Amino acid sequence: MRAEGAEAFRALVVETHERWPDFTFDEHAFYVSADTGVSEWTARATAPDGRRLEWDGVDIVTCRDGRVVRNAVYSTAHDPRPEP
Repeated sequence: MRAEGAEAFRALVVETHERWPDFTFDEHAFYVSADTGVSEWTARATAPDGRRLEWDGVDIVTCRDGRVVRNAVYSTAHDPRPEP
């Protein structure tokens, strides 16, 4: 899924939280180098059928002149696992 621009990003965030109202993140590590930051995380949420699920991901955030110009998200959300 691709969201370009602030409004598209806001809409994506709203849609995600409507689909997963108890959606949470645990950040494991954050690395910064020059204009790039990398965040490793695990997300957790309750599926519509009541199962608790989790998946892992990485955000790679590129900034220029103090503004985010790209946030690439890679995750295993396509195949979440049951929360232990």
